[in-house]
Amino acid sequence: MRAIRVARNALSALLLAAAGACSAQAPKTLAITFDDLPLATVVDATIEESSRVDEAILASLARHGVKAVGFVNEDKLYRPGEIDLGVAILARWLDEGMELGNHDYGHVGLWASSLSENEDAVIKGEAILRRLTRDHGSPLRFYRHPYTQTGRDE
Repeated sequence: MRAIRVARNALSALLLAAAGACSAQAPKTLAITFDDLPLATVVDATIEESSRVDEAILASLARHGVKAVGFVNEDKLYRPGEIDLGVAILARWLDEGMELGNHDYGHVGLWASSLSENEDAVIKGEAILRRLTRDHGSPLRFYRHPYTQTGRDE
């Protein structure tokens, strides 16, 4: 329960600060994103704990009228006995009007992997995600490099 309170309070503070910053100036666009779905919590969290945290995040987003993109590590869906609940978490994001994006399969880093390994991780990272977004009528238009690695320097 503490993780849910922390997530809810942090998200509410972020959304209120963003709303204040945008309204004080000319209109701007702000992207709200979440990495590592469906288990966007601490390492080794159970799928049930992750589900509760995701519900709290979605409730905060809805309360503030904010849309977001959740980036999916599809390998996290393949935990024994948990694939259905993991897919249900992702479907809930789509049901709430959020988008999902590919964060690749295995969270493969660009610098420590070959081009073919990265390409495979991107393609494999859409096996379930592509079908799920299509079935919900939602676009699959975003990819985020793990670790934000796009190059070794500026």
